[in-house]
Amino acid sequence: MAASVSDQHLYQSTDLLSKVLSINIRYLVLSSFVIFVVLPVCRFVHRDYYDFLALGPGGTPSTFAGYLRICYLRLFALEDPLKPPPSTNTERPANGFLLRLPRRLHPRPSVAGIAPHRQTNQKPPAQLYHRLRIALYSLVGENPKLLHAAVVISRGWGERHPLAGCPILGIGKRLLPEGFVMVYAPQDETQIGVIMDIVRAAGWWVGGVGLACKAEGQGVTTRDTVVVD
Repeated sequence: MAASVSDQHLYQSTDLLSKVLSINIRYLVLSSFVIFVVLPVCRFVHRDYYDFLALGPGGTPSTFAGYLRICYLRLFALEDPLKPPPSTNTERPANGFLLRLPRRLHPRPSVAGIAPHRQTNQKPPAQLYHRLRIALYSLVGENPKLLHAAVVISRGWGERHPLAGCPILGIGKRLLPEGFVMVYAPQDETQIGVIMDIVRAAGWWVGGVGLACKAEGQGVTTRDTVVVD
């Protein structure tokens, strides 16, 4: 009888210990999941969201819903925005392609975001930015109906937008053409002329019409950088 009671107590103690260990293991697994998975994800989302807000307004609402939309679009973004889009000879017009575009001497700037898509460093001084802005506005004003990615990218003057040519699931179309390129901000006076050449070449490429710009005092450039016959 005593042995039976002892066995019963031993069984109850073992069962209790088993339940305690089971609870502790579950707690340990849950704690580990929170520490090693949930918290890092929360920290990443928090930092990534404020990086998104730091880009400023433009393209997507500066809200958490806008951030989630950008996270979805990232799934379809280019792996390498420095890789030029595919091109064939049939796409080349008679005029308006860049020939001897000089290589950009500065290292590439840091670029972030999708919408907005921003250059985050190597920003020009206010005076240089103002001169570029005047030249661009003059070009647009005098050519209201208008305004080769591979050369621009390879020479270090720009890069493709992350969504350039990428089909988006759920939308059923590409939001941006394959040749949608960001041209980097100028770092000195000489780069303004090169950037304007790139814009003129783009105008020839799209519309086959020369772009005049009186703000620069020379009209359409005739340098060997751009063909404008």
